[in-house]
Amino acid sequence: MMAFLKSSKTFYLDQITVMFKEQLYSSVLSFGSVALNLGERYPEHVSEAQQVTILIMCGDSAYFTHDYVQAESFYRKALQLGKSLSKGSTSKECVPEDNNDIKYKLYLCLMQCKKPEEALNMLQSIPAKGRAVRTNMALGKLYKQNGMERAAITAFKEVLKECPTSMEAIESLISLGLGDTDLQVFFNHKLNKMPYSEWFHNWIRALQQLFLRDYPSALQTLNTLTDHTPLKHNRYMLHTLSLAYTLEGNYEEAIGPLLLCHRLEPGNMYGMDLLAFLLWSKKKLLTLQSLANRLSDVNYNENRPEAWIALGYYSLLMEPTQKGLSFAERMCAQPLSKEPLNFSKAKSCLDKALQLNKRHWPAVLTLTQILEEEGHYDVAVQKLQEYADGGPTRVRFHLRMAHLLSKMRSNDEAADHYAITLRLDPNNRDALEGLDRLDFRTIMVKEEETEVTSRDIGVSPFNIDDDYQEEPGWVPLNQFAVGERL
Repeated sequence: MMAFLKSSKTFYLDQITVMFKEQLYSSVLSFGSVALNLGERYPEHVSEAQQVTILIMCGDSAYFTHDYVQAESFYRKALQLGKSLSKGSTSKECVPEDNNDIKYKLYLCLMQCKKPEEALNMLQSIPAKGRAVRTNMALGKLYKQNGMERAAITAFKEVLKECPTSMEAIESLISLGLGDTDLQVFFNHKLNKMPYSEWFHNWIRALQQLFLRDYPSALQTLNTLTDHTPLKHNRYMLHTLSLAYTLEGNYEEAIGPLLLCHRLEPGNMYGMDLLAFLLWSKKKLLTLQSLANRLSDVNYNENRPEAWIALGYYSLLMEPTQKGLSFAERMCAQPLSKEPLNFSKAKSCLDKALQLNKRHWPAVLTLTQILEEEGHYDVAVQKLQEYADGGPTRVRFHLRMAHLLSKMRSNDEAADHYAITLRLDPNNRDALEGLDRLDFRTIMVKEEETEVTSRDIGVSPFNIDDDYQEEPGWVPLNQFAVGERL
């Protein structure tokens, strides 16, 4: 009946592109996996060139939802298929994306997966002439971390050729020993149109003085940048000023600029680890406690170290013993909770932290993560309820509770906590995806119950009721969603 309608050869690609632009990443992953499977069997409907584009969008979607291993897999498949297309394909369609761009995306995934050597090799595989500015910046950072100073200088210079105002590249080059004469080559005839350029040259001078350990001169120059100028509240300038005071040994003066940064931008993490150290060194317990609590609230995904560092220094002030020092060290480089063999030690450290501050959320949530890894979901729920008793309502608490209850198959209770989360944060993606998974699970359970009942009475599940109508269709989130990671 529908045979007279001509099917579109770009239907799957067009639909995935629309969903990707609308940031429906879970839908991209689910529908994209179907399109890729169909493309293997019916390339006339999903061509190889289209498959490369779909693989890249699936990789981007997995990356944006923090599933870096899956993203790496998609990018590698796209890279391999793209290479084969560029070599011997007779199709009129061109390769949709530069392989060098895919390699850069692979570098990002490898860095997230803690594989810096593989990440460096991936960037180095990009020909020098084909390296974008971001590639050279990334190479410069990795070279510098690995002590390859010459290569780092070359990479950062390449950045300045295209972006002469890159403050990060300039600071890196100064720290590697480049003088004013070397830098001026990149600024001549390029910064003539910069309005109020005096600050830029003063800032470079201050950095050079700082790295030459001429702290009095550096402080004098920096104060001219922050006293009664439009930059007096600039967080980067304030952080540099605080760093200069710290290196000079004047910790009391170093605290002020960073505290001002924190008050102006409570969500800013930059320099807060230094502030925690300074507050600890001057034994400012209450200020440090307030900082640790605020950073914990901001550090929603717990993927930044500053909150842990502040907690560690706070623990040192509360109990300056060897155990306190050990706890602080563990909470500041690599937490024990990452290794299953260290779970018992990690729980001991976290229990110690919770004795010091019963309402410290990072410790509570990390403890429940360990219990979850051990399969003790009910104990994790009890711990959450215990430490939440009398405390403020938080998005992370309800999200964590919903996740654990979902693991326990307590779907109704989990849905209640997801709903509370969405009332507090209507755009919370983890809560939205969690509810989708609960709905899908409920439908699957109903289908299984229907199938079992049908077998018992010898009736096909699709002919139970003559008036049966298929419920409005919806696409469940597939295995690539990472809402499970809280």
